[in-house]
Amino acid sequence: MHITMKDFFATKQVVVDTSFDEPHNMNNPMPSQRPQGICSKLGDDAVGLFVVSKKLYIYLNGLASEVRGKRITASFHSEGENRKLNIAIGQSVKTIAYNNSELPVSTQFYSEDEEDADFGLWLTNVLNSDERRDIVIQSWSML
Repeated sequence: MHITMKDFFATKQVVVDTSFDEPHNMNNPMPSQRPQGICSKLGDDAVGLFVVSKKLYIYLNGLASEVRGKRITASFHSEGENRKLNIAIGQSVKTIAYNNSELPVSTQFYSEDEEDADFGLWLTNVLNSDERRDIVIQSWSML
């Protein structure tokens, strides 16, 4: 299935081909013209979140898994520019190591949070919060 996502650090859209780790009941033969999620390259890994049929999925190197309940969790550790993101899907854990030298931007009119400059931190915070997952699903399911 083709999924359209927005790159976390750029305005470009990316169409990815994904398969699913479980059977799913959706028909999405053509990629959407608008992004269905957001993605980024973290180290050697392609990672993203997307919504199809009001269900949230994590995308990891071509494989999508539905985010529901406590089936998927994440932990994040940072030391200087070195980052380590652990994503647990059931009993399997994927460790993603990457560098991030981006810092939050602050001006007199706007201030970024740390997660605005680090996709791995943002992803961890969304995956571990039912409220934030619901907001993402509602936002990306509109129209």
